[in-house]
Amino acid sequence: MSPVMRCKLICHEVTHVRHANQERDDPLCDVRFGAVCSLPKDPPGENAVFGKYTPVAEYKAKIVKSVADKLEPGKAYYIDFTPAD
Repeated sequence: MSPVMRCKLICHEVTHVRHANQERDDPLCDVRFGAVCSLPKDPPGENAVFGKYTPVAEYKAKIVKSVADKLEPGKAYYIDFTPAD
């Protein structure tokens, strides 16, 4: 079995927020992702597979603006989890 776990998540929100006491050249943004899903009427496909194994997911982070600006709300992204050992 591969040590990498892959999820497919949809970017729900990228919020440019001014955080208190933030003195950074590249300010932080709040980003929020959720699990993809597939409705019974949808044709079988990748979202059905990812939705079966990760039916509920939420990922939130603060990411520097220069990177967060590359994310598009409504677009799906792969998130890989790899052991750091």
